[in-house]
Amino acid sequence: MRFVANMGVATQTTTQMMARISDVFALSPQVVYFQGGTNDVNADTAYATIIANLKSIIDAITSRNILCVIKTIPPYGGAGAYYTAARNALLQNVNQWIRRYATVKKGVVVVDAYNAIVNPTDANGYGTASMYQPSDTVHYNAKGALAIGRKAYTALVNLLPAVDNHVTSITDNYGFNSANLDLHDRAPWTNTGGTVNSPATGTAPTGWIVDSTAVGNWTIVPTISVASRSDGLGYNIVAAMQSNASGATYTLRTDSTAQNARIPSFVGKTYRWAAEIEVVGASGANIRNIQFYASASIGGPSGTIAAAIYGSSAASQVAIDTDGVFFFMTPEFTIPSGAVTNCSATVKVEFDGVGTAVTVKVGSVRLMPMGDA
Repeated sequence: MRFVANMGVATQTTTQMMARISDVFALSPQVVYFQGGTNDVNADTAYATIIANLKSIIDAITSRNILCVIKTIPPYGGAGAYYTAARNALLQNVNQWIRRYATVKKGVVVVDAYNAIVNPTDANGYGTASMYQPSDTVHYNAKGALAIGRKAYTALVNLLPAVDNHVTSITDNYGFNSANLDLHDRAPWTNTGGTVNSPATGTAPTGWIVDSTAVGNWTIVPTISVASRSDGLGYNIVAAMQSNASGATYTLRTDSTAQNARIPSFVGKTYRWAAEIEVVGASGANIRNIQFYASASIGGPSGTIAAAIYGSSAASQVAIDTDGVFFFMTPEFTIPSGAVTNCSATVKVEFDGVGTAVTVKVGSVRLMPMGDA
């Protein structure tokens, strides 16, 4: 499944969303995933109006045989600027209607965002504080998005086909076979030769650079090693670390000069960067997020041209609090005119404070040309 458009507009109500529904249908989507009602509730819109609008949107989607995935309205994070008891009650009532309507309407799936982040012990139904942006009782953060994402996975895993195109072999290596249209070139396939900058220690693969924040941010100085993958497909970059302070960061990035020589990128061509990252020991590590983004120098000045989740912003992030293998993929981006002097990818781990030891393994990292058969 490829998400081809984000049609969300900040501050809009369900009335405004309904007025734009034709713009969504113009894209001929197979799935429409949406949430509506937060701004209506905050504006004290009548319950009947909110429900009528949501019903119209859902009915318009399903009447075209498009799968409709609707999120419930997330809870308030606390008694902030928007919270009132009456609004909280309205929010609860709208969510109850969404859950009920999905049981009788064919082609509707509910992702219960409310239940994903609500604090089950809070009498007011406030959300879990750690899942909200600082000093914000309406917008959840990366940890909240992760919790809601897990709800979405549970709801959709049996409905949508899953394609794992990150599995690689030596034949997917451009340096091994330049005729291959998949420009993957860093599994990493080599196990020595990279530069590790203080205070990190160890050895990185050829073509990789490792950076870290000051020594004072680490209970254990981060160590880097390269280990054979269990599937036999090259190696993993293995970074072991333990944060001692908020703001500690650890960065693994491709050496832009080495990468550019081995992975050509062409003006006007559209690409995505993709990565496979495994986390071991996440519980208690106090990871704020893991970022994956790409950057390039076009005719000299360097700038980020693609970033996972947030488009052109380098602040891409996925909250990680459980062990697992995670697949990151940037949005599609097109190389602009001008000489491309480098095109590199970066994996960055950030911490909220003191935590237990965690290991981050970077497996496949690849640049994929889009649109080729």
